[in-house]
Amino acid sequence: MIAAAAARLAGSPRRRAAVLGLALGAAALLARRSSRPPATAPFAVVAREHLANGAGLALVEAGSRRLLVGFGREGVRLVADLGTAGKEAP
Repeated sequence: MIAAAAARLAGSPRRRAAVLGLALGAAALLARRSSRPPATAPFAVVAREHLANGAGLALVEAGSRRLLVGFGREGVRLVADLGTAGKEAP
């Protein structure tokens, strides 16, 4: 099951680099917008899914928060703040 998910999420090296760059940009933007001090823990792209025409979704952990971000040709946008990692969203 994990191997199938990894194969589905795998893409070209350029696509992976682009997704990582977009996720990093989204996390930096969200950290700046937050009224809380920036998280001291690093962030990680937990999963990503290509949808169509260069667009997709990525699940990002930033500190203790899990964020679902959408990415595409027009940039990166927060889709949902899923709450703290390891806990369900309200």
